[in-house]
Amino acid sequence: MRERRGAVEQFIRNLRGRNTRVTEFSENLCCALLDCATAYADGRLFFRFKNGSEFTE
Repeated sequence: MRERRGAVEQFIRNLRGRNTRVTEFSENLCCALLDCATAYADGRLFFRFKNGSEFTE
């Protein structure tokens, strides 16, 4: 678990150091930032990020 946490923290440091925007889907970025995603039968989407923020569409 410590090893994974270290890898995620390093990934976030690298992301912060970028001078460009993320313009396409990245599985690594998604896994590093997203805690969970839920798709409901009525079409709504719910996302919770590892920093605790949430987004509903």
